[in-house]
Amino acid sequence: MDFILNKEIIARLVDTAKTYADNAYCPYSGIAVGSALLCSDNIILGGCNIETGDYASPSFAAGDTAIAKAISEGYNQMLALCLYSKNHLIYPNATTRQYLCEFNGDIKIIVANDQTYEVIDGLSSIYLFPPVINDGVQTEE
Repeated sequence: MDFILNKEIIARLVDTAKTYADNAYCPYSGIAVGSALLCSDNIILGGCNIETGDYASPSFAAGDTAIAKAISEGYNQMLALCLYSKNHLIYPNATTRQYLCEFNGDIKIIVANDQTYEVIDGLSSIYLFPPVINDGVQTEE
């Protein structure tokens, strides 16, 4: 499906993801991440990261929570995913990438913070390993 991502849609997705970042539970990393997933019918669903201190229990990446919400609500045509964090550019982690491959490997991905944003044109264009920020913490969620 051909989908054109314009500045208006990007702004809506970033604003939605920013709102959801406020709901993040991130006592361990201190990095709140929000997500916004644009689905068919112009529906935008949001999510946030949820961390746990128990190594046996998984944490949930922001993208994962939005994807789970979309599937549980009956939306499996995913057009664009935005990940937002205040100070970092957060890239989809391996689990989020796998979920996206299941539904639309050509999905547009926006990574954004308060200073800038980057548009990634499909999963084949994304880094195998995300960039590292100055303090050595990977920016992958």
